[in-house]
Amino acid sequence: MRNKSGFTLIEVLIVTAILGILLVMGIFYVYPHMARGRDGKRMSDLTKIKIAFEDYYNDNGCYPPDTTLESYCGGTPNGALDPYMKSVPCDPKDESPYVYLQVGTTNPTCGGPTRGYRILADLERDGSEASRALNCSGEDGCGYGVGSGEDRIVYDYGISEGTAVSTIDSVPDVVRGATDPPAEETPPPEETPPPSLDWCCVKPSAVCEPFPIPAGGCFGDYHGTGGYSACVSSCRVQVN
Repeated sequence: MRNKSGFTLIEVLIVTAILGILLVMGIFYVYPHMARGRDGKRMSDLTKIKIAFEDYYNDNGCYPPDTTLESYCGGTPNGALDPYMKSVPCDPKDESPYVYLQVGTTNPTCGGPTRGYRILADLERDGSEASRALNCSGEDGCGYGVGSGEDRIVYDYGISEGTAVSTIDSVPDVVRGATDPPAEETPPPEETPPPSLDWCCVKPSAVCEPFPIPAGGCFGDYHGTGGYSACVSSCRVQVN
């Protein structure tokens, strides 16, 4: 039975089904590309923030206060980064601030840490190559997360200064500008001269042993008190 438009009910259902399939295929195809694009934006954002933080340090002798990124993303900007960035980026999906973790104590003069920091982001593509390169691809990410259960957010990408991005199996935090002390050269072991004893040549191996040996005698050619070198020379001659 055709409706006023000239289409049968079956034709309408077929067209609807085709459109539904195309919509589902589009979602599964487009969404990963959108997530990849947002992850690229996150990595680019953190690189820009790192440059601004280093410029801030050069001018102030410490890094920005711990609420700086939070204040620019949904809060009242504290103006700390105004001279260094035209706009401070936030997460491209929900406009939340990136996580800013300070390393070391705060310098009361300038209101920020002098040792370093970590700035972390949550990538949508779990186990990405960028996360693996930072040792952040495991279930605990870079070692920092918030929330619990299904609502837990694990941060698996970041940038840092004065420390490693990942707190998992990472090296201890280091002080900015510090240089490792030169490694102390290990002196070669002192050569201990053979004791001043009589020696005997044990044949056929031509090995010189101090005399008397624990076994209670010299089973070989006895060389008197000529010393170890004399024993070796004589031993070789007689064995050969």
